[in-house]
Amino acid sequence: MRRIAQWSALMLMILALTACASQQERYLKQNVNQANQDAVAKRLGPPGHTQELTTGETLWSYEYRNGDCKAYVLTFKRAKALRDWKEQKC
Repeated sequence: MRRIAQWSALMLMILALTACASQQERYLKQNVNQANQDAVAKRLGPPGHTQELTTGETLWSYEYRNGDCKAYVLTFKRAKALRDWKEQKC
């Protein structure tokens, strides 16, 4: 009985962590060319790293670790609107 409770708790924790990543990806997919930097920061928090490009665009990166490490790299236009994003391993 105790073993079932432990497995159940583990599965719930894995599901919760997976759901977080899915929510972030869903938000990014739905908000390309719509959200600005303020809206993204409000939803995802401050980025772990930022970089200004010579083109006037800005890169933001977020890292999420839950067993493996996922990084989301966001590109913002000069007007600070989310232009694109990609997922990569850390």
